[in-house]
Amino acid sequence: MEFDETNKKMFGVDEEVTLEVNLKNIQQLYVRVFEFNTETYYKKNLQKFDTNVNLDGLEARIKEVREYSHPANILFHDTFKIEHL
Repeated sequence: MEFDETNKKMFGVDEEVTLEVNLKNIQQLYVRVFEFNTETYYKKNLQKFDTNVNLDGLEARIKEVREYSHPANILFHDTFKIEHL
């Protein structure tokens, strides 16, 4: 799995969030979306939010499983629309 280089790094408040991914040799993909209160994070750590947060022990806000039937040697593309943001 590889995130497409055309993905945006930041989205506006009212903007639809989509991620483009390139996949190969994947039959099942688990997608989890975590929610963070960045203001609380800043107050606690006195630094801006770091995207390298350890997610161990945290519960995902959104969970989804995607099933694929592409042959293992075929590279294919998928788009994830995260409508809950």
